[in-house]
Amino acid sequence: ALRLRRLARAARLIETGPWRDAADALTVALSLRRPARLLVTPHPTLLATWGRRRPVVALPAPALAWPAARIHAVLAHEFGHVARGDWLHQILAELMRAWHWANPLAWHVRRRLLAESERASDDVALTLGLD
Repeated sequence: ALRLRRLARAARLIETGPWRDAADALTVALSLRRPARLLVTPHPTLLATWGRRRPVVALPAPALAWPAARIHAVLAHEFGHVARGDWLHQILAELMRAWHWANPLAWHVRRRLLAESERASDDVALTLGLD
């Protein structure tokens, strides 16, 4: 949580432009209660989503130059995580793994949860009309 807070402080908020327009459209399409904050981080490859009540999507700096189709695809996937509440499930999986550190089954369950979370977010993006 501290690392995420530090990352957010170093990032710049996106308030206008194609990223914000796509985010607003997806917020409506997925019936999200709150729009996600979009942050541009100085990190060249980091793309992450976190938060349940106040979701955040962190984007790498080069993302500002991406074409509209890629922006829509990336946000559809990331907003799929937000709509499904994946961040909370992943935190709970991490806590379970920490509690059962020596149990290989805990590691396997966490790994499967992450993989299924990614597939489910891809499915959300596909239902929104992406190829």
